[in-house]
Amino acid sequence: MASTRNLLCIALLALLAFTSSVAHAQTEVRVALVIGNGAYSHVPALPNPRNDSQKIAQKLTAIGFQVTEQENLTNEGFRRALRDFARLAKRKGFKHQPSAAWVASKSPETARQIYLGMARELKQAGFNVNFGPVVDINLNPDNPIIGKLGRSFGNSDAKVMTYAREFIEAHWQHGIVTCAKHFPGHGSASGDTHKVEAHIDAINRNLETQVYLDLAQKKLLDSVMVAHLLTKNERSLPATLDPERYQFLRSMVGFQGVAFSDDMNMEAVRKRFSFEDGLVMTVNAGTDVVVLGNVLHYDPQIAKKAFDILLASVKAGKIKKSRIEEAYRRIIKLKNKYH
Repeated sequence: MASTRNLLCIALLALLAFTSSVAHAQTEVRVALVIGNGAYSHVPALPNPRNDSQKIAQKLTAIGFQVTEQENLTNEGFRRALRDFARLAKRKGFKHQPSAAWVASKSPETARQIYLGMARELKQAGFNVNFGPVVDINLNPDNPIIGKLGRSFGNSDAKVMTYAREFIEAHWQHGIVTCAKHFPGHGSASGDTHKVEAHIDAINRNLETQVYLDLAQKKLLDSVMVAHLLTKNERSLPATLDPERYQFLRSMVGFQGVAFSDDMNMEAVRKRFSFEDGLVMTVNAGTDVVVLGNVLHYDPQIAKKAFDILLASVKAGKIKKSRIEEAYRRIIKLKNKYH
């Protein structure tokens, strides 16, 4: 489970929103940073995990998280601890959630009950968004981030569709926004976009996008997360930076709702593009909500940096105001659906 109210700002969302009024001679540009509040708003910003392991340990301990001595000594231990903490782990009192592969080995009715429990727990904790379901088709069982981790419901679009519906409708019963991912389909890739560029071929991409078509036709898509995937022998841009992929999502899939980027700090983007260029390119490509995980490359000032870059880009004309208006309307429409 993950949500826009993720503690430690690990799931930071940078929303760039533009509004205009006939009553005003000048245009008003707003940049809203949705960081998360409520139950975890008191969590302090953490020092750099590369340099201040003891300080991090003290701060995590102060907010009730038990950090082992082994974790104190290694950067990897801290990254593991932060990921565990951010994902509402069992060690923090949340229920264990089985993998998608395990759920899909049970009946759809059992899946519905599992996901009703998940959504209920999210609602009780004050969350309103879950970045799921994963609707990637398990076309490559050796995929290090999907197949090997059991994150796919199955190796056919029909099975993935069946269990994705149970996930989505269970969350709707508790007023939780869902987000189908990872468009255009991560199930056939051989790489992990957290670490490297990951390629898919056009045939498998077309197979995986069928799930999005089915979900859109049945009006089951709240939002979609676009991944940093490259298609072999085509344009050399990750999908998150490629206007053609968003155009396909809008025109061919028929989805007109909110599009989230995957974490813009993943290596699939960072290795080729600067932080500023990545932000500007993904918004111009069609991203409505820019996601910054702030775990892979921790920066305590990442929210302000994103805010400043996006605002300056609008003022300089690097991002069209019409693109921001479009994103803003989609965001507000989704908010109004559940509130």
